[in-house]
Amino acid sequence: NATPPKLEDLEVERPAVVTPAATRLEDSDPALSTALVVATSRPSPAAHRRVAELYQGHGVTDMAYDHLLAAERLAPDEAATQDSLARLWRSVGMGGLGLGSAYRAAYEAPDSPEAHNTLGTLLQAVGHREAARHAYERGLSLDPLAAYVLNNLCFLAYSQGAYGEAAEHCEAAVRADPSLEKAYNNLALVYFSTGRDELAWKALQNAGSIWTAMYNLGVIHMARGNHQAAAAAFGAVSRAKPNWAEPRRRAKQAKEQSTTGTVR
Repeated sequence: NATPPKLEDLEVERPAVVTPAATRLEDSDPALSTALVVATSRPSPAAHRRVAELYQGHGVTDMAYDHLLAAERLAPDEAATQDSLARLWRSVGMGGLGLGSAYRAAYEAPDSPEAHNTLGTLLQAVGHREAARHAYERGLSLDPLAAYVLNNLCFLAYSQGAYGEAAEHCEAAVRADPSLEKAYNNLALVYFSTGRDELAWKALQNAGSIWTAMYNLGVIHMARGNHQAAAAAFGAVSRAKPNWAEPRRRAKQAKEQSTTGTVR
């Protein structure tokens, strides 16, 4: 049987972002500069959350955290700030530390599907899958067309081997939001895991550019143990996108494993 790849191995196409040097970041990003002026001159939770969002977009999580703490000091019980804190902890791989904020957000905003969804993602990150399912289902009951919740339910079911349920959720997610790339990637994983390769390839193509789809196809081949096919897919991407380093690394890895059976 094929071993399903991990979701985090798949690429989601993103615009290229060049992060400026930290000492020049505020000057080189007009939106951040403006947001900082607003947060300083007219401080509010929303103003500090905006600054945090922009810093986090540049990967500067410590400054993002400082501004979320400033927002929390101004309004300790505001659900949007607690939700942002929870998602920040999740983004750095420390979901357990964000659970308290996620629970507070859901408590303060019981009718917010976003808050329950965030809680679900953190519960899932720390291995509490059934609790995560309940949080997602609560979010979906509040907004039955919330594609991001459907997508998370899809991946939760996929990770538990419930491929039929996963397919239903992912198919509903892409119907609700055809631009949700992660849902197409998840759907591809489900289709590949159930032998529906043609549908899986179509889902990968819908997720982004042809080269992102080819990269993800290589990941699938690696997970299945088809290292020669993986090397060919990664090699094609590397030739088309010479500035993208990861496909070159993956191609080398696949070639080594196809000849030696081991990965260096």
